[in-house]
Amino acid sequence: MKRRKLVLLSISLVLLLAMCGALFLANVSHQSASAAAMDDWPTYLNNAQSTGYNAAETTLTAANVAGLSVQWSQHSGSVSAQPVVSHGVVYWGSWDGNEYAYTISGQKLWQTQLGQTSDAGCDPPHIGVSSTASVGNIGSNPVVFVGGGGNVSADGHDQLVALNANTGAVIWRTDIGTSPAPASYQYGSPVFANGSVYIGISSLCDQPLVQGQLVKVDAATGAIQATFNAAPAGCIGAGIWSTPAVTSDGHVYVSTGNPGSCAAGEPLAFSVVELNASNLSVVGQWRANVPSGDYDFAGVTTFSAGGTNMVGAINKDGIFYALRQNDLAAGTVWQTRIAAANQGPQGGGNIAPAAFDGTNLYVASGKQGSCTRGNVVALNPATGAVIWQHCVNGPVLGAVSAFPGVVIAVCANTVNLLSSASGQSLFTYTDTHSGSLFWGGPSVAEGMIFAGNQDGYLFALGLAAPPTPTPTSTAVTATPTTPPTPTPTMTSTPTSTPVTATPTPTPPSATSYEAESSANTIAGGARVATCSGCSGGHKVGFVGHGGTLKFNNVTVSSAGTYTLTIYYVDGGANRTAGMSINGGTAVINTYHGTGNGNWNAVQTLKVTVKLNAGSNTILFSNATAWAPDFDRITV
Repeated sequence: MKRRKLVLLSISLVLLLAMCGALFLANVSHQSASAAAMDDWPTYLNNAQSTGYNAAETTLTAANVAGLSVQWSQHSGSVSAQPVVSHGVVYWGSWDGNEYAYTISGQKLWQTQLGQTSDAGCDPPHIGVSSTASVGNIGSNPVVFVGGGGNVSADGHDQLVALNANTGAVIWRTDIGTSPAPASYQYGSPVFANGSVYIGISSLCDQPLVQGQLVKVDAATGAIQATFNAAPAGCIGAGIWSTPAVTSDGHVYVSTGNPGSCAAGEPLAFSVVELNASNLSVVGQWRANVPSGDYDFAGVTTFSAGGTNMVGAINKDGIFYALRQNDLAAGTVWQTRIAAANQGPQGGGNIAPAAFDGTNLYVASGKQGSCTRGNVVALNPATGAVIWQHCVNGPVLGAVSAFPGVVIAVCANTVNLLSSASGQSLFTYTDTHSGSLFWGGPSVAEGMIFAGNQDGYLFALGLAAPPTPTPTSTAVTATPTTPPTPTPTMTSTPTSTPVTATPTPTPPSATSYEAESSANTIAGGARVATCSGCSGGHKVGFVGHGGTLKFNNVTVSSAGTYTLTIYYVDGGANRTAGMSINGGTAVINTYHGTGNGNWNAVQTLKVTVKLNAGSNTILFSNATAWAPDFDRITV
């Protein structure tokens, strides 16, 4: 990339790529398995293969997205990162230097200040967290890996940071890159795969260029395991400002930028490169025949066509190039012009990674043909033929995202939802705030769409809440816990004695036990979260997949059968949870999900339980899926 300014509303190509330029690759069978595992969006483009597709999203469909509206929004600094979603929490970075964590219903969990990278030669001179986070587990502990932004150490080196996903506390920091910051910068996003984190290195503002690199780091310790140098030793250029993609067969695909002035030459510049995921040695390479200048590749996409695994990328020359995985040297299988050539994203916008849903490849960019501002196209992955084209009101700079039946592309001040079958517009949201400009790609998970804007707003779009139906349970239907009310009896007495009635016994009041109480055992990743509709303003979430909630001192005066009322929150699809009394066999109960993304609305489920006299324990768990969030129980 050549030297340029970073302007807040006319941001540098590099910064745009940080959020939009990325690798995109996928073996279809592996992609489907990984994407369908859970309705999350835990990393840039949803998974390590960079598909940009969430097959598990079923709450939103092409038939109902017209009913979307803003459920909540949060204002911070400019947002160029793609929000990521994991286990009911959305994480995003901001130019104010913070990484934020909120529940998907809009309740703040934490924010961690990582600082801002500064360079007086850039405009603006301060940049906060610009790359997308990646969420993974170290053992059973969820971790957020954060790249480029304010992660600069005291000795002036750019850093990769691991944060505790529950608290935001820093677990480790690792110096990344060979040049002191602000020269070295992580525009791309970290990818967590097989116990390691992969991150690309380029320059900030090209002042000056640095040696392009891909670095592999141990996810548990932050120790550097391997480094790939895209430019020869002692040379600068071939920056990797896009996000790598890791395939199931042990390869990493990266795209590189323009070369510097190196006497030895830079054969890996302007290229798509295949690396061994273990040691980052070069397996294959293909270099585009583009003019000298700033004709970088934005990001790599992998897809499948007729049983052949492919990899492709759009270049700033406006052409999408498709190659065979594991055979890059053979050259392109096909190439299709998507937009006019332009070295600057604002003028043409040829930097957005594509999405692949197993059927079509969805690519977006700047102006082309009758689309005078920007366009989104669906391509046949085998031939590159255009299936449909949809014109939008500006160049698409953020990554394209998709879920069954729907394609999402952001541009200018709008979020566009299109039919994946026809390209027909299904829904458009317009941000009317001053300075509105969507740079980062959107994400979709758990019935919600998240998108950040340069005006500082993070928007959460969801469906309006439907009427709450009566909850159902697979447990035995509840029965009264108090004896039947006796019928008053009249006693015949002498006329001098008044007639009296035997009073009706008053049922005992229920005892309430809060889920977040310190008397309970909250383990395995389950944690307390704020909840505006819950008793006490809190609930326990992340029950399931190893997370458990045990009420330790549920007390009754005598042994018998009781009605247990469970107060819970489920803004997604129906969920189940096992309920074990005093260590006994778990009974599986089904909890109704509203499907509206509202994780503050409390519902109730009544079940019948047998309790011992005195203290009892009640354990809620789910070994293979997520349970609802729990507010409290009453007996």
